[in-house]
Amino acid sequence: MQNAFKIQPTAYYVNLKDYNVAVVGAGIGGLMSALALARKGIAVTLFERDARPPADVAPADSMDWRRKGVPQSLHPHFLMGRLRVLLEARYPELVDALLEAGVGENTLTDYVHPRFQARYRKRPGDTRLRSLNSRRTTFEMIVREHVESLPEVTVRDDTRAVGLLTGDTGSVPLRVSGVAVESATGREEFAADAVIDASGRFSKFSPQLERLGVGMRVDQRDSGLVYMTRHYRLNEGRDFPGAAGLPGAVFPDFIIAPLPADNRTFTVTFQVYSKDKAIVRALRDPDHFQAMCMAVDAARPWVEPARSSPTGGVHGFGQMDS
Repeated sequence: MQNAFKIQPTAYYVNLKDYNVAVVGAGIGGLMSALALARKGIAVTLFERDARPPADVAPADSMDWRRKGVPQSLHPHFLMGRLRVLLEARYPELVDALLEAGVGENTLTDYVHPRFQARYRKRPGDTRLRSLNSRRTTFEMIVREHVESLPEVTVRDDTRAVGLLTGDTGSVPLRVSGVAVESATGREEFAADAVIDASGRFSKFSPQLERLGVGMRVDQRDSGLVYMTRHYRLNEGRDFPGAAGLPGAVFPDFIIAPLPADNRTFTVTFQVYSKDKAIVRALRDPDHFQAMCMAVDAARPWVEPARSSPTGGVHGFGQMDS
């Protein structure tokens, strides 16, 4: 009697096309939320505290766009094959725009260390697993440009969300009816059928919800790590070293990883224990950073002066709580 009958789950259908959704934060999470909603015909307004990208900054020079509210924007971002497959299936025009803007890509075979190439056996579907290699600022600029072109989406920059609009404060669940925002023109109460908080770990909403009686269960752990990153650009006529997928080296005190990015750029990142103050302090010095890279076999071919040149100083990123 196997499969003699099936129990059909009850489906609930809600027409969201008349909805007005407010998204707080126009980073990657907020932009992708807006993209998904807009595809359903839902009107979306994005509120972003930072300034929009300067009109004269091209994707190749995206590091000139300073994302004060996104400290991780200065550090490597790497979109693995599974995400690339999902983007191609749902938003192929976005993938085309990323590649046209100079975002790099690697195939699965690029990730196989030369030592193991002879043992690698291709399988069906391997060719679909291609990464997207990009600096965070470049990726965000292209996604933003694409999302802003959608008629359902409005982006309001230089606008800070300061609180949620709520109904009765004595009952839980709480009804949220919009968001209060502040800009150069003053304070405004923006009514919305739904509010998505994509403002990151420093969200202003959690303390407000707790004051209103909404229990917030948080499991937060200190990673105990610090990232130290420097950006480089390939010299004219030079290319990435071989095995340009995920090179790196692991030591007792740190991990070092060069990662290819967009428009002939790449990053080198040290992952260091935050308690190792001496190493962190040394890596902040560009000369010491370069010397440590040159001392590691996995990084030396990337940063040797004949191949590449640094495009700026060293960027640190700590307090990486999970």
